[in-house]
Amino acid sequence: NIQKYNFYILGPGDVFFLRLNQLYEVDRTRSLGGNYKIDNDGFVTLPRLKRVKVAGLTIRELTDLLNKEFSFYIKNVDVSIRMEVYRPAKIYLDGAVKNPGLHFVNIGVGSAIEAKGLLKDGSASLTGSTIFDALRIAGGVNLTADLANIKITRINSLSNGGGRIKTKINLFDTLDLKNLSQNINIRDGDTIFIPNTEDFKALGFSKILKSNI
Repeated sequence: NIQKYNFYILGPGDVFFLRLNQLYEVDRTRSLGGNYKIDNDGFVTLPRLKRVKVAGLTIRELTDLLNKEFSFYIKNVDVSIRMEVYRPAKIYLDGAVKNPGLHFVNIGVGSAIEAKGLLKDGSASLTGSTIFDALRIAGGVNLTADLANIKITRINSLSNGGGRIKTKINLFDTLDLKNLSQNINIRDGDTIFIPNTEDFKALGFSKILKSNI
């Protein structure tokens, strides 16, 4: 089921499982299918198609591409792709965190859930590391952190125009159990900025301390 991975953007180090709707023998020795790892240049080497550039594509985009390319060799082709290994995510944190800068995070493998309205791309977020996890990796936040106005930018998929998209997250809503969806899952290339605030009404010292971030 590729739907739950539709909005994950592929990159070097990812491993996906490729399967067709029928066995297709190559040199009469092996069928097209199995696990393929994206190399450092963003390519995978596939039978018949040889080297294919896949980095920067979503699973949906790659599926459409391979259905088109394999249709020259196989009738009624129906490509199915499943993620097997996700590459570690490189994220950048700045602002009111103890250790700002570049960090590596294991985003994990698992099913996806909708993250409607947060990054306005209809994206599915992977079960795994969240914004909370990212803040802990950065050593936590300062007591002056404005968790109600966290700014996040993310790499946009090619089918949605490329570039970067941005949103604002209110983690106080999550700490209050009002809106758990604000604690979104992180992805490779995310930038996270936590501003400071001098508005003492907006500060939540006790919430920050109790949250273990």
